[in-house]
Amino acid sequence: MARKIEIEWPAFKTSVSATLLEKDASDICDMLWADLSTPQKMFAHHTLSTGGMYIAKGRPAKHPTKAGTQLMPIGAKKWMLSKFKPGMLAYRGNKEIFVVYGPTTEALEAGGPPVAKVDQEDLDKFKKVGEAIWNAQYITHTLVTMITRRKEA
Repeated sequence: MARKIEIEWPAFKTSVSATLLEKDASDICDMLWADLSTPQKMFAHHTLSTGGMYIAKGRPAKHPTKAGTQLMPIGAKKWMLSKFKPGMLAYRGNKEIFVVYGPTTEALEAGGPPVAKVDQEDLDKFKKVGEAIWNAQYITHTLVTMITRRKEA
């Protein structure tokens, strides 16, 4: 059975489920799963030029861990942000997730492969939360947190 994660935004009283894409990046999915051995509280930072995408960052590990950057991504294959579909999540390691809720505009590398896809039935509310995070970043300047955890069967 496929492993799933749950993403919750307490400020919006909303959560969604996502299925890990283990066929494409099993090693990075394992890394994310290990990092979610306890729920991770992350802050959402919406960039102002990439379209429907934001970055969620948790408290970094105390000790060095494997992590990717746009210059040196982790995973076997490099992924351009502009190729991501709404609902895809990329993991860069060190508790940093790229969250794609709409079309992206940047021709930059994600720093890590897509590791999860939001379940079809949750895509509408996922997009609404992404738009609300944009408003929080750009208009109200309020911090939005999200909690990412394993979803047990």
